[in-house]
Order: sequence, then C-alpha cells, then structure tokens
Amino acid sequence: MRKVIGTSSTTKKTKIPDACIGLGIKCMTPFEMLRRERARFILGPQG
Repeated sequence: MRKVIGTSSTTKKTKIPDACIGLGIKCMTPFEMLRRERARFILGPQG
C-alpha cells in the first residue's frame, strides 16, 4: 500500500458513478440497492 500525498489543487476525488464505470459494475442509488436486496427494518416494541 502506498500513501499518496498531494495538495488540494492536484487531488481529485473520484465520484462513485465514475468508479463503477471503471470497474464495469452497475451503479445504483441507495434506494435501488435496498429495494433489490429486499431490506427490512423491524422496530422493536415501544413502551
């Protein structure tokens, strides 16, 4: 692992859609991911 040091003018943040394209994977929103994975949020008893 290398540590890359740069100034703010030379450092570019990679956007998630660009990383997905580079890796050849589908990019989706958090809502699409939750729907696809059939996420369920179960609340405990109140009281």
